[in-house]
Amino acid sequence: MTKSKKEREEQVSYEISRFIEFLFFETHTSEKTRNRYRDNLILFANTIMGYTDTTMYTLTKANIKNFIELSLIESIITSKQQLNSMLTTLRKFVHYLGYEGIMEYQENKKLLTWLDDRDYFRKKYDTFKSMKFKDELTIEQWLNDEFLDKEKTKITNLDINKNIHNIIKDQISNNPLIEDYDKYINYIENNNIKATETNKHISRTHLKELNSIMRNIRDNGKTQNQIDNPYLQLFYQFSIDNNIITIKEEYIIESKNFNNYKQLSFSEKYTLFIDHIWNKLNWADLLKKPPIIIKFEQENRKAYAEMLSNLAIDKWYEFDKLKINYEPKGKIKDPLDIIYSLGKVGAMDLSIAFNSRIIRYFDFLGLVDVKYNSGNRYDKTGKDIKIIKLTKLGYKVLSILSGKTHKKEPQTKVISLF
Repeated sequence: MTKSKKEREEQVSYEISRFIEFLFFETHTSEKTRNRYRDNLILFANTIMGYTDTTMYTLTKANIKNFIELSLIESIITSKQQLNSMLTTLRKFVHYLGYEGIMEYQENKKLLTWLDDRDYFRKKYDTFKSMKFKDELTIEQWLNDEFLDKEKTKITNLDINKNIHNIIKDQISNNPLIEDYDKYINYIENNNIKATETNKHISRTHLKELNSIMRNIRDNGKTQNQIDNPYLQLFYQFSIDNNIITIKEEYIIESKNFNNYKQLSFSEKYTLFIDHIWNKLNWADLLKKPPIIIKFEQENRKAYAEMLSNLAIDKWYEFDKLKINYEPKGKIKDPLDIIYSLGKVGAMDLSIAFNSRIIRYFDFLGLVDVKYNSGNRYDKTGKDIKIIKLTKLGYKVLSILSGKTHKKEPQTKVISLF
């Protein structure tokens, strides 16, 4: 007899609770880890149970595959760290099902072997990342591996945003970030770089070497992983997303667009970076533990561009006094929308990704000029920014990014320092 939705929810809650008890009594897993496993399983159950009559004890490979794909499509999973955490949880749970005899031995063994194939899931994530702005795809197409593989092979050219390029092509002939990126890809071309096991990032040894040849490096004073270095993390994501580099047999190597990028003009390279940061990059990939609020930052990014483009050119402003004009779209569905809508003055304090990453990239690209409280040290929260001013080039580019073009010299409601 088919169970009602309420009965299945109660059954799933019971099954998860039994697993958590097993972790406590049998494996003495820490409370922090147990809580993470519980949260992940509840997320899994809430996502997948609407599409199937199964419970956690009747878990199948198809259930997990559909969950991973749906969570990527719906932005439930937004980073490789989240994906790895979920896979670890599911593997632990599947192991428990076999240990308790709930799942048949051979089936359990096959499912565990499949879950151990992290490369499969990373490729699934990277495929989604390279195609995530193709909103015209149907759910059936997203869930069809063969179709996605064919579509991905088409992404072998580099599209230059004409609106941005037309503005900057006669305005800029050099930039340290573009020069540094050329050094970055040349280093990859000329060195055997083995990717880290978990995240497939560049190892600390090579990061140190890359740091030493870059012009635009601000560090936190200690040895870093790639994710902790905003500059090199941007270069990595930009390269992966644009098929300039790829991972093959555990090594980071040149990909289909490596030579295509090198053949671009300076202004085209510059345009490609701006367009990628603003329209294609997933900001959550830039942070080690991206909070959910990053989703709202990125969705409302035009408000940040408008705020900056409204500053008077070449005048300094206290960064923590800046405001963004944020208005929730449609009905308020999340408490974070309430925070933004009620606290416009404090909104910049909540802008973790924008303050700690995006505004720095704009600084490196010459769109704004930023002075920091901490000298050459980097504060991952973004609270080290002291003052900021808009450049002439920044005014033109940010006007485009905000979705409008100013027809006269901008005026500002923020009091200038000078």
